[in-house]
Amino acid sequence: MKEFLKQCFRDLEALTGIRQLYFFEVDPEGERKLDICIQGILKVCEMYPYIPEEAQKKIIREQMVKDQDYEALNSRTVWKWFDKAKDIYWNRKEERQEIETTTVELSEETQKLVREWQSKLLGFSVPDAKMEMERIKKEDKERLEGKEIRKADLSRKAFTVPIEDEEGKEIGVIENVYAENAEQAKKIVLKMIERGNLKI
Repeated sequence: MKEFLKQCFRDLEALTGIRQLYFFEVDPEGERKLDICIQGILKVCEMYPYIPEEAQKKIIREQMVKDQDYEALNSRTVWKWFDKAKDIYWNRKEERQEIETTTVELSEETQKLVREWQSKLLGFSVPDAKMEMERIKKEDKERLEGKEIRKADLSRKAFTVPIEDEEGKEIGVIENVYAENAEQAKKIVLKMIERGNLKI
């Protein structure tokens, strides 16, 4: 990369008209200043390790011609160029990491430690979380089924069903039995008595 940057300084005037290398050459400390400038650019290159070296070279070479706002090739200018291009390469780095990631089978003891750590983070254990999720799902299902029953109840009428003893004498009544007709209301009451849900 260092030799590439030196070549960029040699080509800079021909490509852009910027005579930066000339000023380094006429300055008594120019060689030292050029080296400091190159070291600064190399530090910027190290700040973007996810941009491959060949891509860094390509960015520098292209931007030397495209960027119309820079006055010198230095670390600040190269940082600006890399900062504009970083998102493309950052996303590619994440994609590569996903591809390169391999699953490792953890021992039972390690899995237990992971579960304990997760439970401390969550405030409850993972099995508790699963049970809680099942409970929520069950409640939701019951709630939805209950809504359907209530909707069905609205389409039914309330009936009063007389309760008779074995001889056929009326011994009482059950009010507000919801059914489509009186016969169905009577069957509902008989089933409740058979099951033991209703005591006479």
